[in-house]
Amino acid sequence: MRGSYQVIDGGYLDIDLAVIYSRTQKKIVEHFRQEEGNFEFDAAEAGRYKVCFGNKLSTSAAKKVQFSIHAGRVDELLENEATEGLADKLVLSLGRRVSDLKEQEEYLRRRSERHQRTTESTSSRVLLSSLCEAFILVAVNLWQIYYLRRFFEVKRIL
Repeated sequence: MRGSYQVIDGGYLDIDLAVIYSRTQKKIVEHFRQEEGNFEFDAAEAGRYKVCFGNKLSTSAAKKVQFSIHAGRVDELLENEATEGLADKLVLSLGRRVSDLKEQEEYLRRRSERHQRTTESTSSRVLLSSLCEAFILVAVNLWQIYYLRRFFEVKRIL
């Protein structure tokens, strides 16, 4: 069984992952505070496996997670002597590669979207800080003009 996950939106973009065998409640895979990751393991026993995502450290921020899970024995079928036909092996191999490419393309698309959101957010902050800086600069210049005019005024005492 193999899979991948990525936090798309929310909080600090980190999440916990645990893959648990249902009968014994034994944790097979465990990742802590990861933004994205992959996991792969051989299922030693038949039965149900739970994939759990946790958000304990950031309970105030909801998170959006994109994940994909693949279960199967494509590698075993490719290595198995019973699959003697070259065409069968070729079809299985191509199917696995197409699936991997599709998953990789989806991952890169999501990552590009997240980087675009980050860039837009950063550019809006830079614009806001530049406007504030310009306002403060104009205010300081006006104050300096006022102060210097008062300083050089000729005061007549009668």
